Amino acid sequence: MPVIRSFMQVIADQAADETEASIDDLGGIVERCARSYSSSLADSQAKISQYRLKEKINQAQAGGEDIEKSLIDEVESWRDSRPAEISQEHSMRAANAIAKTVYIEAGRRTLVWVTMGSKSCAHCQSMDGRTVSTSKPFLAAGEDLKPEDAEPMTVSTTIGHPPLHGGCECMITAGE
Repeated sequence: MPVIRSFMQVIADQAADETEASIDDLGGIVERCARSYSSSLADSQAKISQYRLKEKINQAQAGGEDIEKSLIDEVESWRDSRPAEISQEHSMRAANAIAKTVYIEAGRRTLVWVTMGSKSCAHCQSMDGRTVSTSKPFLAAGEDLKPEDAEPMTVSTTIGHPPLHGGCECMITAGE
């Protein structure tokens, strides 16, 4: 948790500077957010691991393969792939989570979705500039996002802040 807390502190300081607000107990806010985020991250990764292992068992059984070898191969493959997957997604998710918390603490009433860089996908570009109340999500679970130049995307969970998808590099900024 120290890495997540330190990362969130840097983002929280920047978000507080952006809003020019004096926030009492910013360190305590970061601590609570980091603890909550770490717990949620651990739970979600455990569920992902369980799902992947169950899939490997089912595939091995269906294919008449050695289940133990399939499981060992799967777990060993995680050393190469999972750190990058997790760090990419969760660095953006954690940054936006603490930024949103700080914006709310600073008294901002709206959030603005912002694409970063020139390589944003059509889905993210369609979100660019979208403004919502801090109490409302950018997209509700089950909602369709239909950019003109891409296939529609149905979000499976409520999107309160970026990322929208794997590899998403969008951020939020404070509105009013």
